[in-house]
Amino acid sequence: MNRFNEELEQGAVQITMSAETLDDNSVAVNFDMWDNENGQVVAQAGYVLTRQEDGDKCFYVTVFNAEGDVLSETVVPMHFNEC
Repeated sequence: MNRFNEELEQGAVQITMSAETLDDNSVAVNFDMWDNENGQVVAQAGYVLTRQEDGDKCFYVTVFNAEGDVLSETVVPMHFNEC
C-alpha cells in the first residue's frame, strides 16, 4: 500500500474533482489529491476533457493520465429528449 492509500484511509487526504472551462469552450475536469491538513493539492491523477467541434452533432470525451497521455477517447452523439 502506498503512502497516499494510507493517508486516504486515515482521512488525511481526499480525492477532489474541479472543473475548468478553457478558452476554446472545452471543459476539463481535474482529479487531484487534496491534503486536508495543509490545504493544498499534493498529487494529480489526470483529467477528463469534453469538447464539441464546430458543426458536429456529438461531443468528445477524452481521458488523460497524470502524465498527459490519452487513455481513451469516446465520441458521444447528442440526442435530446423533450422537457
